[in-house]
Amino acid sequence: MQPYHLWIYFKSTLSSYIIFTNQGTVIHFNNPQVQTKQLTEMLPSITDQLGADSPPGDWPRHQVPAGPDCSPE
Repeated sequence: MQPYHLWIYFKSTLSSYIIFTNQGTVIHFNNPQVQTKQLTEMLPSITDQLGADSPPGDWPRHQVPAGPDCSPE
């Protein structure tokens, strides 16, 4: 299955938004509900949605050590 290329148009309110796909279809969300969850609560159900640019397999346990190159300029 080819991934969708999406163009997203947000209205002035969060009660509705529209996603235009390159397949000639429109996805319309009306009064969507938003929830925040820990990533671990969503796994493994979202693993098929993760692409090559996703975090490594050991993430979020993987930590990058701090060093002099990590400090802001």
